[in-house]
Amino acid sequence: MEFKRFELSDIENLAPLILNKRSISCENTLANLAVWAPSYEPEIYVDSQDVYIKIEDKNGPVFSLMLCSDLKKSVQKVCDFCKTNNIIPQFLVEDDFLAEYSDIFQNDFFLYEVRSAAEYIYKQSDLAGLSGKKYHSKRNHISAFSKKYDWRYEPLCEGNKTDFLRMADEWYLKNQDKLNGETEIEREGIHYLVENMWKFGAQGGLIRVDDKVVAITLGAAINENIFDVMFEKALPEYQGAYAVINNEFAKTLNHDLINREEDLGIEGLRKAKLSYKPHILLRKYIAVPKRVFESSVNLHLVSFEGETEKSANSFVSSFFGDCFFVQKNGKIISQLFVIDAELNGESVGYIYAAATDKAYQKQGLMGSLIEKVKQIYPRLALRPANERLYSYYEKFGFKTAFYSDVINGIKTENTVKLRKITDLAEFLQLRNSLLPTNSLNLCDKALDFVLEQYEVYAGDNCLAVCYKDGDTLNIRELLYSGEYDGFINALLKAENCNKFVAYMPTETKKIKSGMLYPYDEKINYLGLAID
Repeated sequence: MEFKRFELSDIENLAPLILNKRSISCENTLANLAVWAPSYEPEIYVDSQDVYIKIEDKNGPVFSLMLCSDLKKSVQKVCDFCKTNNIIPQFLVEDDFLAEYSDIFQNDFFLYEVRSAAEYIYKQSDLAGLSGKKYHSKRNHISAFSKKYDWRYEPLCEGNKTDFLRMADEWYLKNQDKLNGETEIEREGIHYLVENMWKFGAQGGLIRVDDKVVAITLGAAINENIFDVMFEKALPEYQGAYAVINNEFAKTLNHDLINREEDLGIEGLRKAKLSYKPHILLRKYIAVPKRVFESSVNLHLVSFEGETEKSANSFVSSFFGDCFFVQKNGKIISQLFVIDAELNGESVGYIYAAATDKAYQKQGLMGSLIEKVKQIYPRLALRPANERLYSYYEKFGFKTAFYSDVINGIKTENTVKLRKITDLAEFLQLRNSLLPTNSLNLCDKALDFVLEQYEVYAGDNCLAVCYKDGDTLNIRELLYSGEYDGFINALLKAENCNKFVAYMPTETKKIKSGMLYPYDEKINYLGLAID
């Protein structure tokens, strides 16, 4: 197998092969390959009627076989190629091919979901009609827009494409805070697709208010049954414009289904896509050899005191998709996990469970992983396992930014009424209401894992995450507004403990509890870590 970098000149030869794809996914369509190739730089290999696509991921190449006719044969071919080149065979797997892949993989592969890559697919009749109670709010947005503005819809054509592209450029100009290398590729992709509509069968539309274009949309068919909406933009000052362009464009399509692509892990985008009630959430997974997954579990198990085989397997199973690793002969020898978090509205990567096999320590492997992570996340946070490691992470630009306080005594025997928290939504609501400002907060997925692993109690304006260690109650996080003495007494009785130790936020620099890169001079609180 000889892979080559995909180039726009390949489109003509690939067109008859790609147009026959069975999947309803927007992955690897002609239009998406052309638009996003500069971003993820795919390599292709064509074998008769089969197209193999290889994309570099954080831990090596991932192979997409959606354009191959015989999956079993193609999987084996890729595995042979990887063995020859000392590569871990990793495969992109979609929901609609999951059963077929599972039969092929048997028990030799571990699959983990990439939730941010799931595609939202809707019935055309739903988006065009917006009928029923579930679309009540969308109809209200359109009605309010219509009352406020004199607007009209126009299909994209040669006569209005200049106005279309001018509005796209205006959107990017007004969203400077969102611009990065990826969004610049997106902007250029819109221009390219509009200028080459005939080549890709692209369709689009726009909304004018008076003579000004305020919203645009653009996409191309995946096959005769499903249309891919690739881009949708509306000027922020025209509230309701997104709902209008969505609805008007859907009315023009003759396809049964409309694919509105991924949410990229962006919370606001996810909520917006879910609010339209998808008919299908096309989930995606990456399959890795089971031996690679097991080596990650084993490294985690031997590296951290107190871990059991069950707890190590539970953690790695939940977060393997967040693992960055170095492998040798199919065995992970150095790894760290990066869990999504947020600090003051900014996305942060929380580095956790960094470990290197003793036989390969002091070879710079962990440093190489940290530098790789730096290239992906704008800001990073971590909690060193011990005091000695603070100086180690300082070599990579991290500085101490998080502090906490610890208490192990109280002055009262009073108690308050407790309730145990088992529901994630309630846990999130209570915790967010008690977190101090400038706090780093882990993503819902991580906090859900915390809820499964520990006991969580609430009282009057108090919240505690804890576990029992002999006759000592270890309160890993104590959040409160007001008094906490009676709350702790109640916790001790509930867990039948005589002693306790509690960690909680502080406004003074008492106990180091974490580091930040780049450094922020504000004193922040790093809440729950995962262990």
